[in-house]
Amino acid sequence: MYIAGGKVFRSKYKIIALGQYPQNVKYTQKSGRGQNAVQYQIPDGYIVKTEVADQMLCCETKYTIANKILYTITWKEG
Repeated sequence: MYIAGGKVFRSKYKIIALGQYPQNVKYTQKSGRGQNAVQYQIPDGYIVKTEVADQMLCCETKYTIANKILYTITWKEG
């Protein structure tokens, strides 16, 4: 549950695949400030389904040949 713009949002998600961490793993941007800033490893092949504004989304990470990360978000309308 989180609050944004004075509204309360509830978030549910389901992990479909945890993926694997490649040898040259990439990291998220730092969140937090100073010494408390944290970075997380980004797995290859991580898949999660979540619901946003009554719309079911599927989010996936995939490392490319150039060792960059492709983030894919898919949904079905209707």
